[in-house]
Amino acid sequence: VQFTDDAPGEFSYKIVRPQRFKVGATAKNLAGFTISASAEAVQYSNGEVRFDGIGLSDLERSINSTVSSNLNDVINLRGGIEYELNDSFTPRLGYGFFPSPQKGINSECQFINGGSSAELTKGLKFDLGMQYSFWDDQYQLYSTATVSAVAQEDVTRLPVMAGIRMNV
Repeated sequence: VQFTDDAPGEFSYKIVRPQRFKVGATAKNLAGFTISASAEAVQYSNGEVRFDGIGLSDLERSINSTVSSNLNDVINLRGGIEYELNDSFTPRLGYGFFPSPQKGINSECQFINGGSSAELTKGLKFDLGMQYSFWDDQYQLYSTATVSAVAQEDVTRLPVMAGIRMNV
């Protein structure tokens, strides 16, 4: 949504980002397994703009009302498991689910992760990981009084990460 207004010269504003609350737990050394889970509550509906010292309070209320009415509060979930096969090799798997914060648009994101750590020599480990993520997205390209154009996009990503860890 685009907002326009006449502003009296220079002005400043603040964007208040949504509040977040995170909680998680990990259980280690369960017959070689480590299990982790976390949840993150995001209050998207209370993000807002605040104009400083100018008479744009009607615009400020209008923008904040639009944000509040178009966004849902969500709880993002993450979980993972790893298994220490031996002192030299540890594979990992994980999953994340982020519900769509947009009302009327299903843009929930899902993440599937995999990776491992392998000891190369004493004190030197090689880490390899990948994350497959996928979601549907929607963009409003333009809108007039009589027509609007929306683009649908199926998004998939597969980044691969590798690194060397050295313990001294």
